[in-house]
Amino acid sequence: MCAILHGGIPVREVEAEYIQEEILDGFDVGAVFVKRNKDYYDFRKNIKTKEAIREIVGDVDSKVISQLERWWDKYKVSLHQLDGQVADAEAVMKGYLGELGYE
Repeated sequence: MCAILHGGIPVREVEAEYIQEEILDGFDVGAVFVKRNKDYYDFRKNIKTKEAIREIVGDVDSKVISQLERWWDKYKVSLHQLDGQVADAEAVMKGYLGELGYE
């Protein structure tokens, strides 16, 4: 749950036996992740979009790419970042409503 709150891919999830043996099958996650600390990985700074994952990993098994993209979708944006985006959007909307006289 902390990964969803703060962003980052849990090391225990990446290093799970099933993921390592059945999906990653020897793929070096260092190509796309950098270790934040003992508990979490982050996507490398040069990976700005999900599409960039495919460009960086090149010709690997589609199940590897699918797993990396799942982690992107699940962990790239933290709930704290989303809360900030919602607050910004609310402020903009309140401004518009104020201009229209709907305060």
